[in-house]
Amino acid sequence: MLCEVEGGISASATSKDFGMKESAGEAFTCTSSSVQFPRDAYLVGSDGGANARPSLVARWPQIFNDGAPVKRVFVPMMDASGEVDSAQVVEVELVNFGRLERLSSASGDLSEVVKIARSTTVFISGRHGQQRWSGSGVIVDSADLPVQSEMYKAGAHFILTCQHVENDGGRLTVAMPDGKEYFAEVATAGNGAPLMDKVDDVALLVVYPKREYRKARLGFSREVEQGDPVVVSGHPLGLPRHTVTFGRISQNEAETGMVAPGLQTDAAINPGNSGGPMFNMKGEVIGISTYGYPGAENTACAQPIDVLRDDLVEVAVHGRKRRGYTGVNLAPFPLSDRYDVGFLEVNGFDDDTGAVVERVDPGSPADSYGILPGDIVVSIDTYSDGIMTESFDIDYQNSFESGKMQRIIMGVLPGNDVVYRIYRPDGTGFGREMEVRVPVEELNVEEYVQ
Repeated sequence: MLCEVEGGISASATSKDFGMKESAGEAFTCTSSSVQFPRDAYLVGSDGGANARPSLVARWPQIFNDGAPVKRVFVPMMDASGEVDSAQVVEVELVNFGRLERLSSASGDLSEVVKIARSTTVFISGRHGQQRWSGSGVIVDSADLPVQSEMYKAGAHFILTCQHVENDGGRLTVAMPDGKEYFAEVATAGNGAPLMDKVDDVALLVVYPKREYRKARLGFSREVEQGDPVVVSGHPLGLPRHTVTFGRISQNEAETGMVAPGLQTDAAINPGNSGGPMFNMKGEVIGISTYGYPGAENTACAQPIDVLRDDLVEVAVHGRKRRGYTGVNLAPFPLSDRYDVGFLEVNGFDDDTGAVVERVDPGSPADSYGILPGDIVVSIDTYSDGIMTESFDIDYQNSFESGKMQRIIMGVLPGNDVVYRIYRPDGTGFGREMEVRVPVEELNVEEYVQ
């Protein structure tokens, strides 16, 4: 039995001690952290009435109580016949999802985070001829980003958002938290490069409002753990007034098909939220909302702020985010396919080793050096200035992590090498093993994002 509690917290409920009973309404003591109730238990309101609305909320402040033992909590039980039985002595504690102990003060933190969200979230609208679009953004402190403030006129405010919200220009308008509208443009680095990256979907805008606005500070997404509470802010569906949703991190390194692993959350993220901030309970921006999954409930992602910050630093230093490219596209290698190509008969490989080459881009380095569709890649070694920097063994489990393998290759600067260890089936059930050293070229971003 799973009891859902307001605020997105769950408590497991299973039988704990059927032998101990006291009269209905008697107090019992709760300790540490999982809520254990009999299977047929039915929690009722704090007044103990059988017709009260089922809820744990009435006892929520007592249960948290800063981790101290909770006393005088009334939990009448309803049996299968619908009669209220005597209260059972149970041990009550909260399930610890990651670091949910931080939620003991979440109600106070949440109100402050909502204030920060309300005063820093902006509405972005764009127009290109007859085409119109909208999204969200967040006013950020230029000290947290590679911005040379002296390049800009006094009063400049910087807006962090998604590149697809910026949408390659057009006429951009930003409605500030108080509704005042101003024209915006993409900020530039000292080298003249626009501060944006299409692969990781980030852009930094600049506006010149007539007054000073609050600025959100950037946190560190590498500190985020599964189960952490978050607040997502934005303007879903083009709504003129910002909204906030509250949830927790479902996965802090979600493989989403994008290069960077996403911050997956059960907080609602809808069209129009793109570019809006994801806050931790310190009120720091830890991610920028990017997308949800059509038809999927409670499943959406934000780009980690550490990745986006590093991208903008790279643009400020080199004029672009440099990424490696070989032209190899890998796919999972399921067990049934392994038997078909005789892979399991080859000595030296585990049963779950490898990913299959699904496609080799024509004219790419991998194409020129002889890697073929159908080859089985069992490991990837990367080199920088002739020195091995990473060795990545591929198994069935991580063969699904296409983004991870992309990141490995993209992390190799052009001019260096990648060595693919390959098993090539020959149709007889034997095949042969080989190593192919492939020079790394620079990724063509415009072709990649098409």
